[in-house]
Amino acid sequence: PLSIALWMTEEAPLSRRLSRLSGCAAAAALAFAATNPYAFIDFRDFLDEMRGMARWYHSSLSPVAPLLAVTRVLPAGFGWGGCALLAVGLGQARRRLWRADVLVASSLICVVALTAFQMSSGAGIPGSARFFLAAIVLSAVIGGAAAAASGRTGRRLFALALLLDLGLAGARDLNFLRDAPGRSYADQAGDWLAAAVPPGSELGIGTPAPMVDRFPPLPFSRYDVVYTDGAPASKEDAARLPERFITNALWPLPADLGPYYVLEKTFEGGRLWRAIGGDPFTQANPPIAIYRRTGAAR
Repeated sequence: PLSIALWMTEEAPLSRRLSRLSGCAAAAALAFAATNPYAFIDFRDFLDEMRGMARWYHSSLSPVAPLLAVTRVLPAGFGWGGCALLAVGLGQARRRLWRADVLVASSLICVVALTAFQMSSGAGIPGSARFFLAAIVLSAVIGGAAAAASGRTGRRLFALALLLDLGLAGARDLNFLRDAPGRSYADQAGDWLAAAVPPGSELGIGTPAPMVDRFPPLPFSRYDVVYTDGAPASKEDAARLPERFITNALWPLPADLGPYYVLEKTFEGGRLWRAIGGDPFTQANPPIAIYRRTGAAR
C-alpha cells in the first residue's frame, strides 16, 4: 500500500513510478526471505505451524473484535506514545484528504478489521500484537508523517514517543538476556526442584504437555509430570492431586485448584516483568511459581 501511495502521488513519468514500485516490492520480498528462511527451507513445516495456530483462534464478524484490537492490541505492539501520534496523523489526514492519506488510512482500517475478524477470539489479547505487524507498520508511517508535518512540536512528540518505545524495547532486550541458560527463571526453578524435590515426585502442570516456555528444564525420567486442569470431585481425588504444581506468569494456577495449593517458591524479577507487561511478541523468561499441595480445601 505504501508503494502504491508513493506511485500515485509522485510527479514523475509512469515508467519511473512503475520501476520504483517494482523495486519496493522486490525489497519487501527479499527482506521477508532474509528474516524468514524457514518458510522456504521447510515449507511443509511452515504450513503445519500456520494450521496449528489456526486451531487456537476462531473467526467471526464480531463488531467488538476491531475495537478490542485498537484499544488493547495496537497499544501493546505500537506503544501509547506511538498511538498518540497515530491519532494526530489520522486527524491531519482527515483534514487534508490527500490521495496518499486516504490510501494509507484506508489500508490501516482494512488491515485491522480483517485481522481482528480473522482471529476474533484473540482480538483482545495483547499477545496477539504479533499478528498485527502490518497495522503497526502503517501506524508508524501515519504517526511519522504527523510528526514531520507538525513542526517543532511534532518533532518533540515524535522524540518522546521514540524514547518511550526505546525504553520498552530495552526492557524486552534485557529480559531476553536474562532468559539465557543458567540465568533464566526456568533454569533457577529447575535447579531448586532438583535439589529440594526427591525423584519420583509428582509435578502438576496446567497444559497437556510441559512446553519449553512454561516448564523448567528437568529430565522427565526423574519426575512424574501430571496434567491437571480442574478441581477434584471428592476428598479422595484431592488427596491424589500432584504434590506440587508449576506455573508461570503467563499461565497461572487454575482458579479451581487454588484451595488445594499454597505458594512454596517463586522465581521472578518483579519490576522488569511488570515493565514489559508480559511482552506481546514473545514469551521469554516469564516468572515461575511453584505451589505445594495442602491436601484439603481452605
